[in-house]
Amino acid sequence: MKIAAQGQIKIPRRVQKQFGLKPGTNVELVPENGRVYICKKAISRKAHGWEKWIGYCRKSFEDLGNPSVDEYIEMVRGR
Repeated sequence: MKIAAQGQIKIPRRVQKQFGLKPGTNVELVPENGRVYICKKAISRKAHGWEKWIGYCRKSFEDLGNPSVDEYIEMVRGR
């Protein structure tokens, strides 16, 4: 691979498919022991749109008489 004049790198299509890299995927360069690794950046809950749901499910479980999601799962599993 070569770095283009504008600093771009072309990632082979098979690697893109293998790791789910699509146009617009956020990545970061991680230097380690004289090498540079390309890693997918972790996406925050806010970016996923989960922020509005936090606490919503907890309230629903309380309304159903379950103290927590974890305790409900334990109950369903019969533990």
